[in-house]
Amino acid sequence: MVPVGAYIQAGCGNGIVDAGEECDAGDLDTLTCDGDCTLVECGDAYVNEAAGEECDGDLGSCDLGCNSDCTCVRPTEIPMLPSWGLLGVGLLLLAGGTVVFRRRSVEAS
Repeated sequence: MVPVGAYIQAGCGNGIVDAGEECDAGDLDTLTCDGDCTLVECGDAYVNEAAGEECDGDLGSCDLGCNSDCTCVRPTEIPMLPSWGLLGVGLLLLAGGTVVFRRRSVEAS
């Protein structure tokens, strides 16, 4: 509790929604408010783990890319395409346009 007559400086992180802020959770990430005083929104280039975001676009620590709901792409979500040519090379297109070649063993007949 702030003492009566105390002065609180305006700005993000003071726990009071000031002009230009959408929310203010006291410089913390919460389920509904980012630490930069904007509302949580996937695609805002801010990873808010408290709101369940694992990534946001290119931000985050996902090895295989970021889904449109700000969760990491899991290996089970990557579709396998048919093998190509005699080398048995499979082509995978991951979120974000990353191309991965996967060699499959082919036995000679």
